Amino acid sequence: MSIDLSSPRFFAYPGAAAETIPLAAAAGDLVFYGGGVAAHPERGVPEGIRPFDGYPNHWSQVNRELCSIYGTMDQVLGQAGSDLRQLLKINSFHVHESDVYEALRMRPEIFGEFPPPSTLVLEPELSVRDLRVAVDGIALRSASAFAREALTTSTDSAPMPPHQKIWGKTIYSKAVKGGGFIFTSGRTNNVIGGATDSELRGHHDFPYRGDHAETSCRVVLQYLEDVLASFKADFSKVVKAEIHLNDMTQIAAIERVWREIFGDDPPARIFIPATFPTPYTTLEIELVALDPEGPWDREAIALPAQASERVCEPRAIRAGPYVFFSGLCATDYVNGLAPAARVDPALPFHEDPMHKQVDYVAKMLEEACPGAVPLRCRFMTPELERYGVFLGAWASSMGRIAMPITAFRTPGPLPVPSAAFQLDLVAWAG
Repeated sequence: MSIDLSSPRFFAYPGAAAETIPLAAAAGDLVFYGGGVAAHPERGVPEGIRPFDGYPNHWSQVNRELCSIYGTMDQVLGQAGSDLRQLLKINSFHVHESDVYEALRMRPEIFGEFPPPSTLVLEPELSVRDLRVAVDGIALRSASAFAREALTTSTDSAPMPPHQKIWGKTIYSKAVKGGGFIFTSGRTNNVIGGATDSELRGHHDFPYRGDHAETSCRVVLQYLEDVLASFKADFSKVVKAEIHLNDMTQIAAIERVWREIFGDDPPARIFIPATFPTPYTTLEIELVALDPEGPWDREAIALPAQASERVCEPRAIRAGPYVFFSGLCATDYVNGLAPAARVDPALPFHEDPMHKQVDYVAKMLEEACPGAVPLRCRFMTPELERYGVFLGAWASSMGRIAMPITAFRTPGPLPVPSAAFQLDLVAWAG
């Protein structure tokens, strides 16, 4: 059973210059798509996306944006040997919570009976002026020997969320496997009509009892454990966890649960600041795991000893030719912002903090996995106006910007508050 292990191929926006930031990277059986917004990378937002002057109530901008995003995505995935029905996971970053109904309503039309797993969060601003949504995803190439299989059935421990009652159709799958991996939907600590709702709500009369963050993390992981079991996997197979939080102070509680459940062999992990369109939600967790019937093994790339004592995560997990990194920022996990990434306070205007921090992250990447090729990146920062500086610094440090990028402003501080940015990165080690 052969798998294409040749160098990744990158795909630009249709009709754009080859040197523009690519939209997709095809590597092995997977296609990584990033930076999906309704804008041409050179000409900007096309006519028909924003409302026509004088007709503000005859338009749904999020509908127009998503039609454009998914139309372009299908075209680019086709060039890479895939299509929308082969998506294994999508992540949507919305600016306005009022757009969520229309965004979810469209999904059965776009994805059919077995839509991909989904995580939908709110971020205050994207990298293109006035746009309302960005989408990225991972798709399976049609020639893969490890076919796509979706999970859309309920169990007592992991019921399907109530979306089908709202829209009358399946809006997203609980999980999908394909290409040797399992991708879950994001599971929030919002109520879903299951047995754990009372745990998540707590007792009405005793709102300050218990540790809500710790309880929420346990309940969500119990749900995801059941989801993985449907594909005969367990937590030992997890290679990456993405945790979306509306308050970074929850990390300490999550860390306690994480050490208890994952012990000395945790997955790569990232904490992403976000807010949510549902009222009880404070966190959302999604997992990527190895398919037990797939071809890949799991190997941890460890942090330095002094760092692993403080955080329950490795630098990265290598799964076959793919490398899933924990959240990347310019920290040594001891001093907050690493001393080598700091600007000299005696000459604060003679060095750029973004360049210093990008150089530090680039060196970390090379030390962790020499020669690895970045396949897709999410760039998050409280200061989105510095995104252009990041791109220049990245090109200078890495010699290129040849990777799809989804960029957004975060609603609050990063897990390391003094860091200028954080990256969510997956790479190819061949």
